[in-house]
Amino acid sequence: FSVFSPYSWSFSGHFSFFTFFIDYMVLLSVENTYDKMIREKDGVFLSSKRPGEGIGLQAVRHTAEKNGGYSRFHYEAGKFTANVILRGGKWDA
Repeated sequence: FSVFSPYSWSFSGHFSFFTFFIDYMVLLSVENTYDKMIREKDGVFLSSKRPGEGIGLQAVRHTAEKNGGYSRFHYEAGKFTANVILRGGKWDA
């Protein structure tokens, strides 16, 4: 069991990014302020640019799940949060 130090960035108080490495997994959490209308249907966030689900969120969800990972997207009080776990092979550190 090996743990690498977390990395965290914040830009202008509107965007923050956090990564944490544990063995064969990368944990990502991204928070971003958003002041426009959120469109959601059956727990799925819809695109603000076209009909249907956002392509970016679909790509993140698909990438995480095809390798046994996980993704969760959440919006509350003007802040959108994406939490993602990516799984991979053994790393040589």
